[in-house]
Amino acid sequence: MDFVKKVKDEIGLEIEVIDGDREAELIWKGVRLTGLLDAEPSLIMDIGGGSTEFIIADSKEVIWKKSYDLGVTRIAERFKAPDPFDEASEAKMILELEEDMEELWQALHFHPVKCLIGASGSFNSVSLMLAQGDEASLPEIWEQIDIKDQEVL
Repeated sequence: MDFVKKVKDEIGLEIEVIDGDREAELIWKGVRLTGLLDAEPSLIMDIGGGSTEFIIADSKEVIWKKSYDLGVTRIAERFKAPDPFDEASEAKMILELEEDMEELWQALHFHPVKCLIGASGSFNSVSLMLAQGDEASLPEIWEQIDIKDQEVL
């Protein structure tokens, strides 16, 4: 919280630090505004640097949510994978991550989903890589969505 205090002291700006549950709720609200959710549950995934949020939800409610301390930076620090990445490192990482996410697997067993919705810049980056850098070939979903009159918070 040194950063929050420093920002307050130096520029007078109050920063609200939210927990993983609140972050998951806001992510769901943002995804709901896109119109991608309907009556059937979907799995929403938001990959950050410090955490990754998983939310099982439909257009009306959040059914299950959990924030895991499994962001990209934390995973890189935790596993310190060799370069080039080898099969033994991959197997170790998969085993540990599957164990860490046991609650997610159970939740998906009880609440099957129809699709995965990626809600972060990480998914944009992967999409761009799959499109081999051709941004024009990616769908322009934001041009199709009118969110200006929607209540987000």
